[in-house]
Amino acid sequence: DLLHTEEKVAQDLLDRERQKSRVLQELESMERHLGQSAARRDTLQADLQYPSTELDSLRDTEREIQALQCEVDEDTTEVIPSAIYLAQLYHKVTKIKWEYDTEPHVLRGVHYGGDIVTPININTAEQSPGFVSDYLWGLISTEW
Repeated sequence: DLLHTEEKVAQDLLDRERQKSRVLQELESMERHLGQSAARRDTLQADLQYPSTELDSLRDTEREIQALQCEVDEDTTEVIPSAIYLAQLYHKVTKIKWEYDTEPHVLRGVHYGGDIVTPININTAEQSPGFVSDYLWGLISTEW
């Protein structure tokens, strides 16, 4: 009877060891799964962070574009018409038609004053500002 009880206790002990081993394996499996889930969560958070950052960048760009659009609207409604008006006024007063597609240091145009049409071609790099001013004022009629 004692032998039978010892065998039963030994068998229970072996069963509990097997159960313990199974539970430890399940625990290790759950820990691996938890690690994988944490890594996947980190990846997903990083993936979510990128669109958020990109969206903020796009919003900033949109604000910059809107500011530029406001500047362009102002230029087309105020600055350009006033510049055109001034250019027309200068043309009527001076009777000089300028060529605008020249090199930066060249003044080129035509003066339509009196009976003579006078071409203008001045290299401002070679002439003093005083000379250029005097030459152009010399073309303008003082008779009104």
